[in-house]
This record gives sequence, C-alpha cells and structure tokens, in this order.
Amino acid sequence: GEIELVAKELVERAQMGRKQRQNNPDAIRELVKELASEDALVRNRVTNQLASDFGEYAVPILIYSLADQQNSDRRVNVIGALAKMGSDVVPPLCEALLDAPDAFLRKNIAHTLGYIKDPRSRAPLADAATNDGDSGVKTAAAQSLAKLGGGGDVGGLFLALGDDYYSESDSVLMPHQYSDVVWHWEGNGLASTETPRFLYAPEMAKKSYYRALARLSDPGKALSGIARCAVTEIGRLAEWKSVGQDVGGWEARLQTDDLAAQMAGPEALDVALGWALKQGDMVAASGLCRLLATTGKTTSANLKSALNASTSMSVQGEAAVALGRIAYRNREAASAETVAA
Repeated sequence: GEIELVAKELVERAQMGRKQRQNNPDAIRELVKELASEDALVRNRVTNQLASDFGEYAVPILIYSLADQQNSDRRVNVIGALAKMGSDVVPPLCEALLDAPDAFLRKNIAHTLGYIKDPRSRAPLADAATNDGDSGVKTAAAQSLAKLGGGGDVGGLFLALGDDYYSESDSVLMPHQYSDVVWHWEGNGLASTETPRFLYAPEMAKKSYYRALARLSDPGKALSGIARCAVTEIGRLAEWKSVGQDVGGWEARLQTDDLAAQMAGPEALDVALGWALKQGDMVAASGLCRLLATTGKTTSANLKSALNASTSMSVQGEAAVALGRIAYRNREAASAETVAA
C-alpha cells in the first residue's frame, strides 16, 4: 500500500546519489517526451530517472518547454519535474535566468527557482527582481525571492555568494553539490565547460565575483575576489601538473584570469592577500605576493604578515621578494627582516 510506495520512492532517491550523471541528450529527449503523460505515476518515474541518471545535464533540454507559450500543461509538468530534481538543476537555471534572451523563459525559470528554494539562487533572483527589463520577470523573481526570505543589495549578494563558493561553505557546496561542469549561456541555449573538481569552487566563485563587479559602485572587493580565484586556480593547476596529470586547455583558459588579477591593482591585491592570510589559504597568499612583487607600491601590513607566515615557506619567500622589489622601486632600504628572509 502507501507505505510500500513511500519505501520504493526512498530507495529510488537513495540510488540517485550513487549514480554518475550522464550527458546524453538523445536519451534525455526520449525521457522528456514522457513528461507529457497524463499519468502522474509515469511522470514521477520519469522525473526520478532524469534526476538520478542525468541531473543538471537535463536542464538545457527541459527549459525549451519553459519557453513554449502554446503548451501550458507540458510547461507545468516540466516546472514540477525541475522542482523535484532539486539542487542539481540550480546552477544552470541561474545562468539561464541571468542571460537567456527570452523573457517568457526567464519568468518561468524564476518561478521554478522559487519552488526549489535553494540559497544559491538568491543573488540571481534579486538581480532579476531589480534589473530585468521585463515586468513579468521582475514580479516572478520578487515572488520567488520572498520564499527565500528576501533579497538585498544585488552586488553585495553576488559578493557574498562568491565568498561562500571560494571558502567551499556548506551553504552553497554540500558534498553532493560539486559538479564536473560549469554552465554558461551561449547563443540560444545553455552550454557547459568540463571543470576539474579541484577548480570547481574557485570557478563558481569567480563567476559570482564578475557578476558583483558589474553591479557594485566600488569594485575593490570584487576585484580582490577575482584575483584570489585566479592565483588559486593557477596554483592548484600547477600542483596538478607537477604530479604528471593532464591539465588539458586549462592553462590557456586561466591566462585571461591571470591578466584580470594583475589589472585588479595593488590595493585590491593587498585586500585579497589579507583575506587569504586570515583564512590560512597559503596557495592564494603565495600567488598574491608574487603579483604584488610587480605591482605593489608600498610595504603593507599584509605583506609584513606574509613575511612571518611560519606555516608556509613559499609565502614567506614570495613576500620577501615582493618587499625587496617594492623597496628597490621606491629607492628605499629593505628591512633587515626582508633581507634575512
């Protein structure tokens, strides 16, 4: 009876967590057709299979139904399916909400995110509620945002989201929420970029910082965040390469971020260094000291702290080089501590 049905549902959901998600568009399309069924049990089975076998990879195909203004029944079924699929589908839905050109699609995605109630969607929903050019999208986003407890300053929300991703906070990155891809809107649909797991958190953080950069009147903290992500990814990739692992095209991809980090300016880099030291993030601290060696203007308190970072000889060494170069550029004598280091 009902207890048996509940038990089977729990077993199916438990099995979801043990399956490797597949990116198989043809298989996804065949399953999505069955969401048009009038039988709720069939739709429930299909939704569970989409969630367990394909997860976020189903979103680029499912959202086409959300843009269809002619078939309201199918649209409602797809919104229900996405809501049941839960946190897996949030990152691609947020990308579509922010960048899809179709206002009707954005409105339905905003409604869908309100049903899911994932905290990662707060900043995108606040942005849509504030800045979207379509009144229907604004209303839908505001309604969904209320279900999440309300919004706030959009730039600040993206900044906070970036900080949470970078620190791999459980609020945005529970163990099951790591992914092998990062999503973006390209042309007429969603596209994904394969991403090593050790780069996933800083990649997602970087996306949020870039969003914040476009929405804040003072870009300093966002630039600091971008710089921190850039040097961390470059450092992690170098470690991966040093043990003989293939880095694919990631070195070339990160060149742009390296340039962005250099252009952030010494003040933003110094703020990022202070944050890294406070968090014990020595990979980032080392890279930031290296950037400050070429851009730094003064001997800052954060560089002095880095010079005394007894837990990392790499940070101490890079800080000493940075302080030495800054002293040389300013025609000043380096401190005895710097020379000794």
